[in-house]
Amino acid sequence: MSATNTDVPALEARGLLQRFGGLTAVDDLSLVVQPGAITGLIGPNGAGKTTVLNILGGLQRPTAGTVHVDGRNVTGWSPDRRARSARLVRTFQTMRLFPTMTVMENVLTAASAANPRGDAMAATREAVHRLGLDDVRETLASTLPYGRQRRVEIARAISAQPKVLLLDEPAAGLSPRERQELAELLGELNRDGVAILLVEHHMDLVHAVCSEVTVIDFGRPIFHGTVADAMADEAVLRSYLGPGQELPDPSLSVTEGAV
Repeated sequence: MSATNTDVPALEARGLLQRFGGLTAVDDLSLVVQPGAITGLIGPNGAGKTTVLNILGGLQRPTAGTVHVDGRNVTGWSPDRRARSARLVRTFQTMRLFPTMTVMENVLTAASAANPRGDAMAATREAVHRLGLDDVRETLASTLPYGRQRRVEIARAISAQPKVLLLDEPAAGLSPRERQELAELLGELNRDGVAILLVEHHMDLVHAVCSEVTVIDFGRPIFHGTVADAMADEAVLRSYLGPGQELPDPSLSVTEGAV
């Protein structure tokens, strides 16, 4: 693996603002994902997390603010260009698999788009193997159990050989054991040099893999720091539960139960 310039953030958003008519979905949000880090983006339902990922991934152009990948301003770039030229790739909260395609075919579509002049098939085989999908590589993706479909979705993302990976609730619908396996996979990807921004409601997974988190509520940042400090922060507790409440212990192993 080549050396990483740790002086330049892998991903940086500066002063993001997103308005839809009279609604402000994201309000003056800045965040940084450092090289070699897994950063969480958390908040209650409706906080604006997916909108932030849409901006970072290029599906939406922000009303104001900029997005930088490895020091380059990519704000005006399409999702395809971000994947090809900046190696910024994302998954979606609602899986977008092609139901009439096999596992290999699903992964190959992403690998081919991101590696038009490279060896897309080799990237596909590697991703399928890494996600433990060799035994179902020729199976229709739509016929797999939900947890394995999630694996196909992640395999598609890593087949594009990302430097920055945006994950939108990858543990949704997974069992505690599957979340443990996901935590191990994210750790492996991170050790390989992939910077990760994780949007997730399972706080046990966030605690297991994230070095720091940014918490947003109504599109505004209200906290940045460690997971443990976030769960003890008064503003964070109010945003999730209202006053006078406590969140369950996020330090539980992902094999011991979900938060």
